[in-house]
Amino acid sequence: MIRSNTFALLTLAFLALPACGSSVEGGGEGGGEQTSFTKDEARAMQGVTKDGADVCALEGWYDDGVCDDFCVTGDADCGVDGGEPCSEEAGMPCAEGFFCDFPIDTMCGATIDALGTCKPIPENCDQNYDPVCGCDGQTHSNACTANMAGTAAATAGECP
Repeated sequence: MIRSNTFALLTLAFLALPACGSSVEGGGEGGGEQTSFTKDEARAMQGVTKDGADVCALEGWYDDGVCDDFCVTGDADCGVDGGEPCSEEAGMPCAEGFFCDFPIDTMCGATIDALGTCKPIPENCDQNYDPVCGCDGQTHSNACTANMAGTAAATAGECP
């Protein structure tokens, strides 16, 4: 008698649990949302689950070294081309060969909601000395040489 009851309980417990490695689809009687996604599935859903969750955050795809252009908040692994808004702090870097240029009054984007603009890194600069303090905290001989170093000018004059 004890054996048959134990067997029956174990069988019921086993049937009640989903199979190992399976996912649960939403919308059924159990509620639940799919627990793992392929990138193709995430792209088809435009990066958002039925419950409104960010798939890239759920899967750990932000800052994984792969550009996932379907991520809701923008994947930092996706560089931005010239003319586009940018901000290192907001996870919107420029593509290689570009730097994030900020208006000098935004303190390198530190002002709330201040975004820069991606501009091509200059290849040549004149040598006139008109020092600026770059967003990198270094003194540059002029704004162009700061840009050539991949940074915007934070303030006129040498860095403190």
